[in-house]
Amino acid sequence: MLKALIKKELSQLWSVYTFDSKKGKRRSTGATIGFALLFLIMFASLFVMFVNIAMALSGPLSEQGLDWLYFSIMGLLTLGVGVIGSVFTTFSTLYKAKDNELLLAMPIPPSRILLARMLIVFLMNLFFCVLVWVPAVIVHGSTGLPLVFQIILLFVLTALVTVLTCFLGWLLALITSRLNNKTFFTVLLSLLFIGLYYFLYFKMDSILKSILLNSSSFAESIKGWGYPMWQLGLAATGSVPSMIGFTLASAALFVLTCAILSRTLLNLLTAKHTGKKAVYREKREKQAGADAALLRKELRRFVSSATYLLNSGFGMLIMTAAAVFVFIKAPAAKPLLEKIESALGQIRVLPVIGALAVCFICSMDCVSAASVSLEGKQIWVLQSMPVEAERVLRAKKRVHILLNIIPAALLTAAIGVAIGADAIEIMLMILMVAAFLWFSSLFGLMMNLIKPNLEWTNEAVPIKQGMPVMFSLFGGWLICAALLVLSLVLSAVLGSKILLVICCALFALISLLMERWMKRRGAEIFRHLT
Repeated sequence: MLKALIKKELSQLWSVYTFDSKKGKRRSTGATIGFALLFLIMFASLFVMFVNIAMALSGPLSEQGLDWLYFSIMGLLTLGVGVIGSVFTTFSTLYKAKDNELLLAMPIPPSRILLARMLIVFLMNLFFCVLVWVPAVIVHGSTGLPLVFQIILLFVLTALVTVLTCFLGWLLALITSRLNNKTFFTVLLSLLFIGLYYFLYFKMDSILKSILLNSSSFAESIKGWGYPMWQLGLAATGSVPSMIGFTLASAALFVLTCAILSRTLLNLLTAKHTGKKAVYREKREKQAGADAALLRKELRRFVSSATYLLNSGFGMLIMTAAAVFVFIKAPAAKPLLEKIESALGQIRVLPVIGALAVCFICSMDCVSAASVSLEGKQIWVLQSMPVEAERVLRAKKRVHILLNIIPAALLTAAIGVAIGADAIEIMLMILMVAAFLWFSSLFGLMMNLIKPNLEWTNEAVPIKQGMPVMFSLFGGWLICAALLVLSLVLSAVLGSKILLVICCALFALISLLMERWMKRRGAEIFRHLT
Protein backbone atom coordinates (compact mmCIF):
# COMPACT_ATOMS: atom_id res chain seq x y z
CA MET A 1 0.00 0.00 0.00
CA LEU A 2 2.79 2.41 0.90
CA LYS A 3 4.51 1.72 -2.43
CA ALA A 4 1.29 2.52 -4.31
CA LEU A 5 0.83 5.77 -2.37
CA ILE A 6 4.40 6.88 -3.07
CA LYS A 7 3.97 6.02 -6.77
CA LYS A 8 0.77 8.08 -6.86
CA GLU A 9 2.44 11.09 -5.22
CA LEU A 10 5.42 10.88 -7.58
CA SER A 11 3.14 10.68 -10.61
CA GLN A 12 1.28 13.78 -9.38
CA LEU A 13 4.60 15.56 -8.96
CA TRP A 14 5.62 14.65 -12.51
CA SER A 15 2.21 15.67 -13.88
CA VAL A 16 3.21 19.30 -13.39
CA TYR A 17 5.25 18.91 -16.58
CA THR A 18 2.88 16.68 -18.53
CA PHE A 19 -0.58 18.01 -17.59
CA ASP A 20 -1.93 21.57 -17.77
CA SER A 21 -4.32 21.84 -14.83
CA LYS A 22 -5.48 25.32 -15.88
CA LYS A 23 -6.68 24.09 -19.28
CA GLY A 24 -7.69 20.66 -17.99
CA LYS A 25 -5.81 18.66 -20.62
CA ARG A 26 -2.51 16.88 -21.20
CA ARG A 27 0.39 18.92 -22.54
CA SER A 28 1.79 18.10 -25.97
CA THR A 29 5.28 16.60 -26.20
CA GLY A 30 6.69 19.94 -27.37
CA ALA A 31 4.99 21.82 -24.53
CA THR A 32 6.30 19.31 -21.99
CA ILE A 33 9.85 19.65 -23.29
CA GLY A 34 9.52 23.44 -23.38
CA PHE A 35 8.19 23.54 -19.82
CA ALA A 36 11.03 21.29 -18.63
CA LEU A 37 13.61 23.50 -20.42
CA LEU A 38 12.11 26.59 -18.79
CA PHE A 39 12.43 24.89 -15.41
CA LEU A 40 16.07 24.00 -16.12
CA ILE A 41 16.86 27.57 -17.17
CA MET A 42 15.30 28.88 -13.96
CA PHE A 43 17.26 26.33 -11.92
CA ALA A 44 20.52 27.25 -13.66
CA SER A 45 19.92 30.99 -13.13
CA LEU A 46 19.30 30.55 -9.41
CA PHE A 47 22.25 28.16 -9.13
CA VAL A 48 24.60 30.72 -10.71
CA MET A 49 23.26 33.44 -8.40
CA PHE A 50 24.11 31.40 -5.30
CA VAL A 51 27.50 30.50 -6.79
CA ASN A 52 28.25 34.23 -6.97
CA ILE A 53 27.19 34.71 -3.35
CA ALA A 54 29.37 31.78 -2.26
CA MET A 55 32.36 33.16 -4.19
CA ALA A 56 31.93 36.56 -2.55
CA LEU A 57 32.10 34.98 0.92
CA SER A 58 34.40 31.98 0.57
CA GLY A 59 37.75 33.63 -0.21
CA PRO A 60 37.71 36.49 2.32
CA LEU A 61 36.41 34.32 5.19
CA SER A 62 38.85 31.47 4.43
CA GLU A 63 41.75 33.93 4.52
CA GLN A 64 40.69 34.92 8.04
CA GLY A 65 40.43 31.28 9.15
CA LEU A 66 36.65 31.52 9.40
CA ASP A 67 35.64 28.64 7.11
CA TRP A 68 33.07 27.54 9.66
CA LEU A 69 31.42 31.00 9.46
CA TYR A 70 31.18 30.63 5.69
CA PHE A 71 29.26 27.36 6.04
CA SER A 72 27.15 28.78 8.87
CA ILE A 73 26.04 31.67 6.66
CA MET A 74 25.39 29.42 3.66
CA GLY A 75 23.52 26.98 5.89
CA LEU A 76 21.34 29.79 7.24
CA LEU A 77 20.70 30.93 3.66
CA THR A 78 19.82 27.34 2.71
CA LEU A 79 17.24 27.16 5.48
CA GLY A 80 15.76 30.52 4.54
CA VAL A 81 15.47 29.77 0.82
CA GLY A 82 14.11 26.29 1.54
CA VAL A 83 11.39 27.58 3.86
CA ILE A 84 10.35 30.51 1.64
CA GLY A 85 10.41 28.35 -1.48
CA SER A 86 8.37 25.40 -0.23
CA VAL A 87 6.17 26.48 2.68
CA PHE A 88 3.09 26.97 0.47
CA THR A 89 3.79 23.74 -1.42
CA THR A 90 4.07 21.88 1.90
CA PHE A 91 0.80 23.46 3.03
CA SER A 92 -1.04 22.34 -0.11
CA THR A 93 0.60 18.89 -0.22
CA LEU A 94 0.07 17.87 3.40
CA TYR A 95 -3.06 19.71 4.46
CA LYS A 96 -5.00 20.87 1.40
CA ALA A 97 -4.53 18.12 -1.17
CA LYS A 98 -7.61 17.61 -3.34
CA ASP A 99 -7.72 13.85 -2.78
CA ASN A 100 -7.71 13.99 1.04
CA GLU A 101 -11.31 12.87 1.42
CA LEU A 102 -10.91 10.10 -1.16
CA LEU A 103 -7.84 8.62 0.56
CA LEU A 104 -9.34 8.92 4.05
CA ALA A 105 -12.43 7.04 2.84
CA MET A 106 -10.20 4.06 1.97
CA PRO A 107 -8.90 1.53 4.51
CA ILE A 108 -5.50 3.27 4.62
CA PRO A 109 -3.91 4.32 7.93
CA PRO A 110 -3.39 8.11 8.01
CA SER A 111 0.25 7.47 8.96
CA ARG A 112 0.83 5.81 5.56
CA ILE A 113 -0.69 8.80 3.76
CA LEU A 114 1.51 11.09 5.81
CA LEU A 115 4.67 9.08 5.07
CA ALA A 116 4.05 9.14 1.31
CA ARG A 117 3.41 12.88 1.30
CA MET A 118 6.32 13.62 3.61
CA LEU A 119 8.57 11.96 1.01
CA ILE A 120 7.29 14.40 -1.65
CA VAL A 121 7.75 17.34 0.71
CA PHE A 122 11.29 16.16 1.46
CA LEU A 123 12.12 15.91 -2.26
CA MET A 124 10.79 19.40 -2.96
CA ASN A 125 12.76 20.81 -0.03
CA LEU A 126 15.84 18.95 -1.26
CA PHE A 127 15.56 20.86 -4.56
CA PHE A 128 15.81 24.24 -2.78
CA CYS A 129 18.61 23.04 -0.52
CA VAL A 130 20.60 21.84 -3.54
CA LEU A 131 20.26 25.32 -5.06
CA VAL A 132 22.15 26.92 -2.15
CA TRP A 133 24.22 24.26 -0.38
CA VAL A 134 25.76 22.58 -3.43
CA PRO A 135 27.20 25.89 -4.78
CA ALA A 136 28.62 26.51 -1.29
CA VAL A 137 30.36 23.11 -1.32
CA ILE A 138 31.66 23.46 -4.89
CA VAL A 139 33.05 26.96 -4.37
CA HIS A 140 34.83 26.06 -1.12
CA GLY A 141 36.49 23.04 -2.72
CA SER A 142 36.83 20.83 0.37
CA THR A 143 38.25 17.30 0.21
CA GLY A 144 38.38 14.25 2.47
CA LEU A 145 36.25 14.07 5.63
CA PRO A 146 34.91 17.67 5.41
CA LEU A 147 33.55 16.93 1.91
CA VAL A 148 31.84 13.74 3.16
CA PHE A 149 30.28 15.69 6.03
CA GLN A 150 29.11 18.45 3.68
CA ILE A 151 27.33 15.93 1.43
CA ILE A 152 25.61 14.37 4.45
CA LEU A 153 24.67 17.83 5.74
CA LEU A 154 22.73 18.48 2.53
CA PHE A 155 20.17 15.87 3.63
CA VAL A 156 20.33 16.96 7.26
CA LEU A 157 19.50 20.54 6.24
CA THR A 158 16.68 19.25 4.06
CA ALA A 159 15.24 17.47 7.09
CA LEU A 160 15.42 20.72 9.07
CA VAL A 161 13.70 22.63 6.27
CA THR A 162 10.99 19.96 6.25
CA VAL A 163 10.46 20.41 10.00
CA LEU A 164 10.12 24.18 9.61
CA THR A 165 7.81 24.02 6.58
CA CYS A 166 5.59 21.43 8.26
CA PHE A 167 5.22 23.71 11.27
CA LEU A 168 4.50 26.79 9.16
CA GLY A 169 2.15 24.79 6.94
CA TRP A 170 0.28 23.68 10.06
CA LEU A 171 -0.04 27.33 11.14
CA LEU A 172 -1.41 28.27 7.70
CA ALA A 173 -3.91 25.40 7.84
CA LEU A 174 -5.01 26.47 11.33
CA ILE A 175 -5.37 30.13 10.37
CA THR A 176 -7.20 29.56 7.08
CA SER A 177 -9.68 27.21 8.78
CA ARG A 178 -10.74 30.11 11.01
CA LEU A 179 -10.90 32.88 8.42
CA ASN A 180 -14.00 34.19 6.71
CA ASN A 181 -12.13 36.35 4.20
CA LYS A 182 -9.30 34.19 2.84
CA THR A 183 -8.71 36.50 -0.12
CA PHE A 184 -7.38 39.30 2.07
CA PHE A 185 -5.12 36.89 3.98
CA THR A 186 -3.77 35.38 0.74
CA VAL A 187 -3.04 38.79 -0.77
CA LEU A 188 -1.40 40.06 2.43
CA LEU A 189 0.78 36.98 2.77
CA SER A 190 1.79 37.09 -0.88
CA LEU A 191 2.72 40.77 -0.62
CA LEU A 192 4.79 40.09 2.50
CA PHE A 193 6.75 37.38 0.69
CA ILE A 194 7.19 39.56 -2.40
CA GLY A 195 8.35 42.47 -0.21
CA LEU A 196 10.75 40.21 1.70
CA TYR A 197 12.17 38.85 -1.55
CA TYR A 198 12.83 42.29 -3.06
CA PHE A 199 14.20 43.62 0.23
CA LEU A 200 16.74 40.80 0.41
CA TYR A 201 17.49 41.06 -3.32
CA PHE A 202 18.36 44.76 -3.18
CA LYS A 203 20.04 44.54 0.22
CA MET A 204 22.08 41.39 -0.48
CA ASP A 205 25.15 43.29 -1.65
CA SER A 206 25.24 45.55 1.40
CA ILE A 207 24.57 42.57 3.71
CA LEU A 208 27.52 40.66 2.26
CA LYS A 209 29.80 43.70 2.58
CA SER A 210 28.71 44.19 6.19
CA ILE A 211 29.48 40.55 7.01
CA LEU A 212 32.93 40.73 5.43
CA LEU A 213 33.80 44.04 7.11
CA ASN A 214 32.64 42.85 10.54
CA SER A 215 33.35 39.12 10.24
CA SER A 216 34.92 38.76 13.72
CA SER A 217 32.02 40.36 15.59
CA PHE A 218 29.53 38.51 13.39
CA ALA A 219 31.28 35.22 14.22
CA GLU A 220 31.03 35.94 17.96
CA SER A 221 27.33 36.74 17.59
CA ILE A 222 26.63 33.44 15.83
CA LYS A 223 28.38 31.56 18.64
CA GLY A 224 25.81 33.12 20.95
CA TRP A 225 22.35 33.46 19.40
CA GLY A 226 23.13 31.16 16.47
CA TYR A 227 24.65 28.21 18.34
CA PRO A 228 23.06 25.56 16.04
CA MET A 229 24.49 27.39 12.99
CA TRP A 230 27.89 27.49 14.69
CA GLN A 231 27.77 23.72 15.13
CA LEU A 232 26.69 23.35 11.50
CA GLY A 233 29.70 25.38 10.38
CA LEU A 234 32.08 23.32 12.53
CA ALA A 235 30.54 20.09 11.22
CA ALA A 236 31.00 21.25 7.61
CA THR A 237 34.71 21.89 8.27
CA GLY A 238 35.27 18.36 9.59
CA SER A 239 34.50 18.47 13.35
CA VAL A 240 33.27 14.98 14.28
CA PRO A 241 31.60 15.91 17.63
CA SER A 242 29.75 18.83 16.00
CA MET A 243 28.69 16.61 13.09
CA ILE A 244 27.30 13.95 15.41
CA GLY A 245 25.54 16.48 17.64
CA PHE A 246 23.98 18.51 14.81
CA THR A 247 22.86 15.41 12.89
CA LEU A 248 21.32 13.73 15.94
CA ALA A 249 19.49 16.91 16.99
CA SER A 250 18.11 17.41 13.45
CA ALA A 251 17.07 13.75 13.20
CA ALA A 252 15.32 13.98 16.57
CA LEU A 253 13.37 17.06 15.44
CA PHE A 254 12.41 15.35 12.20
CA VAL A 255 11.21 12.18 13.94
CA LEU A 256 9.30 14.24 16.53
CA THR A 257 7.60 16.22 13.77
CA CYS A 258 6.55 13.04 11.96
CA ALA A 259 5.23 11.56 15.22
CA ILE A 260 3.18 14.67 16.04
CA LEU A 261 1.80 14.90 12.51
CA SER A 262 0.85 11.22 12.44
CA ARG A 263 -1.25 11.76 15.57
CA THR A 264 -2.84 15.05 14.52
CA LEU A 265 -3.05 14.71 10.73
CA LEU A 266 -6.51 13.16 10.73
CA ASN A 267 -7.91 16.04 12.78
CA LEU A 268 -6.23 18.61 10.52
CA LEU A 269 -7.45 17.00 7.29
CA THR A 270 -11.03 16.74 8.54
CA ALA A 271 -11.11 20.14 10.24
CA LYS A 272 -14.10 22.25 9.30
CA HIS A 273 -14.27 25.99 8.87
CA THR A 274 -14.60 27.54 12.32
CA GLY A 275 -14.83 31.20 11.37
CA LYS A 276 -17.83 33.27 12.33
CA LYS A 277 -20.94 32.32 10.44
CA ALA A 278 -22.79 35.02 8.60
CA VAL A 279 -25.85 36.17 10.54
CA TYR A 280 -28.75 37.62 8.62
CA ARG A 281 -29.82 41.06 9.79
CA GLU A 282 -32.74 42.75 8.21
CA LYS A 283 -31.93 46.22 6.90
CA ARG A 284 -33.30 48.68 4.41
CA GLU A 285 -31.50 48.59 1.09
CA LYS A 286 -30.95 51.92 -0.63
CA GLN A 287 -32.28 52.18 -4.13
CA ALA A 288 -29.56 52.49 -6.76
CA GLY A 289 -29.49 52.81 -10.50
CA ALA A 290 -28.29 50.19 -12.94
CA ASP A 291 -24.92 51.88 -13.43
CA ALA A 292 -24.18 51.94 -9.69
CA ALA A 293 -25.26 48.31 -9.28
CA LEU A 294 -23.07 47.15 -12.16
CA LEU A 295 -20.11 49.13 -10.81
CA ARG A 296 -20.50 47.53 -7.35
CA LYS A 297 -20.68 44.13 -8.98
CA GLU A 298 -17.39 44.71 -10.82
CA LEU A 299 -15.69 46.01 -7.67
CA ARG A 300 -16.84 43.00 -5.64
CA ARG A 301 -15.52 40.67 -8.35
CA PHE A 302 -12.14 42.38 -8.23
CA VAL A 303 -11.68 42.29 -4.44
CA SER A 304 -13.03 38.75 -4.05
CA SER A 305 -10.24 37.10 -6.06
CA ALA A 306 -6.66 37.01 -4.78
CA THR A 307 -5.43 36.14 -8.28
CA TYR A 308 -7.25 39.11 -9.81
CA LEU A 309 -6.04 41.46 -7.06
CA LEU A 310 -2.39 40.45 -7.21
CA ASN A 311 -2.01 40.28 -10.98
CA SER A 312 -4.26 43.12 -12.13
CA GLY A 313 -3.78 45.40 -9.13
CA PHE A 314 -0.07 45.13 -8.44
CA GLY A 315 0.61 48.41 -10.25
CA MET A 316 -1.66 50.24 -7.78
CA LEU A 317 0.47 49.03 -4.89
CA ILE A 318 3.67 50.01 -6.72
CA MET A 319 2.31 53.51 -7.41
CA THR A 320 1.22 54.00 -3.79
CA ALA A 321 4.57 52.84 -2.41
CA ALA A 322 6.46 54.86 -5.04
CA ALA A 323 4.51 58.03 -4.18
CA VAL A 324 5.53 57.76 -0.52
CA PHE A 325 9.13 57.00 -1.51
CA VAL A 326 9.34 59.95 -3.93
CA PHE A 327 7.90 62.38 -1.37
CA ILE A 328 10.49 61.25 1.21
CA LYS A 329 13.48 61.10 -1.12
CA ALA A 330 12.69 64.16 -3.26
CA PRO A 331 15.31 66.48 -1.64
CA ALA A 332 18.09 63.90 -2.07
CA ALA A 333 17.21 63.39 -5.75
CA LYS A 334 17.49 67.06 -6.79
CA PRO A 335 21.23 66.95 -7.68
CA LEU A 336 20.62 63.91 -9.90
CA LEU A 337 17.64 65.57 -11.60
CA GLU A 338 19.67 68.69 -12.27
CA LYS A 339 22.37 66.57 -13.95
CA ILE A 340 19.74 64.82 -16.10
CA GLU A 341 18.21 68.12 -17.11
CA SER A 342 21.67 69.51 -17.89
CA ALA A 343 22.43 66.47 -20.07
CA LEU A 344 19.19 67.11 -21.97
CA GLY A 345 20.31 70.65 -22.76
CA GLN A 346 18.40 72.54 -20.05
CA ILE A 347 15.13 71.58 -21.74
CA ARG A 348 12.09 71.15 -19.50
CA VAL A 349 11.15 67.66 -20.64
CA LEU A 350 11.22 65.99 -17.21
CA PRO A 351 7.48 66.54 -16.55
CA VAL A 352 6.66 64.55 -19.70
CA ILE A 353 9.10 61.79 -18.73
CA GLY A 354 7.61 61.65 -15.21
CA ALA A 355 4.03 61.39 -16.52
CA LEU A 356 5.01 58.68 -19.00
CA ALA A 357 6.70 56.74 -16.20
CA VAL A 358 3.39 56.72 -14.31
CA CYS A 359 1.58 55.63 -17.48
CA PHE A 360 4.11 52.82 -17.84
CA ILE A 361 3.19 51.52 -14.35
CA CYS A 362 -0.53 51.97 -15.03
CA SER A 363 -0.18 49.61 -18.01
CA MET A 364 0.58 46.80 -15.54
CA ASP A 365 -2.99 46.96 -14.17
CA CYS A 366 -4.95 45.13 -16.86
CA VAL A 367 -8.27 45.15 -14.99
CA SER A 368 -10.55 45.72 -17.98
CA ALA A 369 -8.55 43.39 -20.25
CA ALA A 370 -9.71 40.34 -18.26
CA SER A 371 -13.13 41.57 -17.10
CA VAL A 372 -15.21 40.13 -19.96
CA SER A 373 -13.46 36.74 -19.96
CA LEU A 374 -13.93 36.43 -16.19
CA GLU A 375 -17.70 36.27 -16.71
CA GLY A 376 -17.02 32.78 -18.06
CA LYS A 377 -19.98 30.54 -18.75
CA GLN A 378 -22.17 32.75 -16.55
CA ILE A 379 -22.06 35.63 -19.04
CA TRP A 380 -25.66 34.84 -19.96
CA VAL A 381 -26.71 36.31 -16.58
CA LEU A 382 -25.60 39.79 -17.61
CA GLN A 383 -26.91 39.33 -21.14
CA SER A 384 -30.38 38.39 -19.86
CA MET A 385 -30.65 41.37 -17.49
CA PRO A 386 -32.81 44.35 -18.53
CA VAL A 387 -29.78 46.59 -19.00
CA GLU A 388 -28.04 47.64 -22.17
CA ALA A 389 -24.76 45.93 -23.06
CA GLU A 390 -23.23 49.39 -23.31
CA ARG A 391 -23.87 49.94 -19.58
CA VAL A 392 -22.22 46.66 -18.67
CA LEU A 393 -19.12 47.59 -20.65
CA ARG A 394 -19.15 51.08 -19.18
CA ALA A 395 -19.03 49.63 -15.66
CA LYS A 396 -16.02 47.49 -16.56
CA LYS A 397 -14.28 50.55 -17.97
CA ARG A 398 -15.10 52.69 -14.94
CA VAL A 399 -13.82 50.22 -12.37
CA HIS A 400 -10.47 50.12 -14.19
CA ILE A 401 -10.21 53.92 -14.01
CA LEU A 402 -11.48 54.27 -10.43
CA LEU A 403 -9.05 51.70 -9.04
CA ASN A 404 -6.04 53.39 -10.65
CA ILE A 405 -6.77 57.10 -10.67
CA ILE A 406 -6.01 57.91 -7.01
CA PRO A 407 -2.62 56.13 -6.69
CA ALA A 408 -1.67 57.35 -10.18
CA ALA A 409 -2.54 60.97 -9.32
CA LEU A 410 -0.63 60.76 -6.02
CA LEU A 411 2.50 59.42 -7.72
CA THR A 412 2.24 61.97 -10.54
CA ALA A 413 1.93 64.83 -8.06
CA ALA A 414 4.88 63.47 -6.06
CA ILE A 415 7.05 63.29 -9.18
CA GLY A 416 5.97 66.78 -10.20
CA VAL A 417 7.00 68.21 -6.83
CA ALA A 418 10.28 66.26 -6.88
CA ILE A 419 11.33 67.61 -10.29
CA GLY A 420 10.32 71.17 -9.42
CA ALA A 421 7.43 71.42 -11.87
CA ASP A 422 5.08 74.40 -11.50
CA ALA A 423 1.37 74.07 -10.68
CA ILE A 424 0.24 74.14 -14.32
CA GLU A 425 2.74 71.42 -15.29
CA ILE A 426 1.61 69.20 -12.40
CA MET A 427 -2.05 69.64 -13.39
CA LEU A 428 -1.23 68.80 -17.00
CA MET A 429 0.77 65.73 -15.88
CA ILE A 430 -2.19 64.44 -13.86
CA LEU A 431 -4.53 65.20 -16.78
CA MET A 432 -2.27 63.26 -19.14
CA VAL A 433 -2.19 60.23 -16.81
CA ALA A 434 -5.99 60.37 -16.46
CA ALA A 435 -6.32 60.46 -20.27
CA PHE A 436 -4.01 57.45 -20.51
CA LEU A 437 -6.16 55.54 -17.98
CA TRP A 438 -9.23 56.33 -20.07
CA PHE A 439 -7.39 55.05 -23.14
CA SER A 440 -5.97 51.90 -21.45
CA SER A 441 -9.34 50.93 -19.92
CA LEU A 442 -11.00 51.07 -23.34
CA PHE A 443 -8.08 49.41 -25.14
CA GLY A 444 -8.03 46.46 -22.73
CA LEU A 445 -11.81 46.10 -22.93
CA MET A 446 -11.75 46.22 -26.73
CA MET A 447 -9.02 43.54 -26.87
CA ASN A 448 -11.06 41.34 -24.52
CA LEU A 449 -14.17 41.67 -26.65
CA ILE A 450 -12.24 40.81 -29.81
CA LYS A 451 -10.44 37.83 -28.20
CA PRO A 452 -12.54 36.57 -25.25
CA ASN A 453 -11.98 33.29 -23.37
CA LEU A 454 -15.14 32.04 -21.68
CA GLU A 455 -14.17 28.36 -21.51
CA TRP A 456 -11.53 28.56 -18.76
CA THR A 457 -11.48 26.14 -15.82
CA ASN A 458 -9.16 28.28 -13.71
CA GLU A 459 -9.56 32.06 -13.47
CA ALA A 460 -5.77 32.46 -13.61
CA VAL A 461 -5.94 31.66 -17.35
CA PRO A 462 -7.73 34.86 -18.52
CA ILE A 463 -5.99 36.96 -15.83
CA LYS A 464 -2.38 35.80 -16.35
CA GLN A 465 -2.26 34.08 -19.74
CA GLY A 466 -4.96 35.78 -21.79
CA MET A 467 -3.97 37.43 -25.07
CA PRO A 468 -6.02 40.59 -24.27
CA VAL A 469 -3.94 41.06 -21.10
CA MET A 470 -0.70 40.63 -23.05
CA PHE A 471 -1.83 43.12 -25.72
CA SER A 472 -2.95 45.60 -23.08
CA LEU A 473 0.29 45.31 -21.08
CA PHE A 474 2.84 45.40 -23.90
CA GLY A 475 0.72 47.74 -26.03
CA GLY A 476 0.71 50.30 -23.23
CA TRP A 477 4.47 49.96 -22.78
CA LEU A 478 5.13 50.38 -26.51
CA ILE A 479 2.95 53.49 -26.68
CA CYS A 480 4.74 55.01 -23.66
CA ALA A 481 8.13 54.23 -25.23
CA ALA A 482 7.09 55.75 -28.57
CA LEU A 483 5.80 58.93 -26.89
CA LEU A 484 9.02 59.18 -24.87
CA VAL A 485 11.14 59.11 -28.03
CA LEU A 486 8.81 61.57 -29.75
CA SER A 487 8.93 63.94 -26.76
CA LEU A 488 12.72 63.89 -26.64
CA VAL A 489 12.86 64.68 -30.36
CA LEU A 490 10.26 67.48 -30.23
CA SER A 491 11.53 68.96 -26.95
CA ALA A 492 14.07 70.98 -28.93
CA VAL A 493 11.25 73.15 -30.32
CA LEU A 494 8.35 72.55 -27.90
CA GLY A 495 8.16 73.07 -24.14
CA SER A 496 6.91 70.58 -21.58
CA LYS A 497 3.46 72.16 -21.32
CA ILE A 498 2.83 71.89 -25.06
CA LEU A 499 4.11 68.30 -25.11
CA LEU A 500 1.82 67.37 -22.23
CA VAL A 501 -1.16 68.95 -24.00
CA ILE A 502 -0.32 67.04 -27.20
CA CYS A 503 -0.14 63.73 -25.30
CA CYS A 504 -3.46 64.46 -23.55
CA ALA A 505 -5.12 65.32 -26.85
CA LEU A 506 -3.73 62.18 -28.50
CA PHE A 507 -5.02 59.86 -25.77
CA ALA A 508 -8.37 61.67 -25.66
CA LEU A 509 -8.85 61.48 -29.45
CA ILE A 510 -8.07 57.73 -29.58
CA SER A 511 -10.32 57.15 -26.55
CA LEU A 512 -13.24 58.96 -28.20
CA LEU A 513 -12.85 56.77 -31.29
CA MET A 514 -12.82 53.64 -29.11
CA GLU A 515 -15.89 54.90 -27.19
CA ARG A 516 -17.72 55.15 -30.50
CA TRP A 517 -16.61 51.61 -31.44
CA MET A 518 -17.69 50.36 -28.00
CA LYS A 519 -21.21 51.80 -28.33
CA ARG A 520 -21.74 50.24 -31.70
CA ARG A 521 -19.61 47.21 -32.46
CA GLY A 522 -18.46 46.41 -28.89
CA ALA A 523 -21.96 46.25 -27.42
CA GLU A 524 -23.08 44.04 -30.31
CA ILE A 525 -20.18 41.63 -29.74
CA PHE A 526 -20.97 41.41 -26.02
CA ARG A 527 -24.65 40.63 -26.63
CA HIS A 528 -23.72 37.60 -28.77
CA LEU A 529 -20.87 36.14 -26.69
CA THR A 530 -21.44 32.52 -25.67
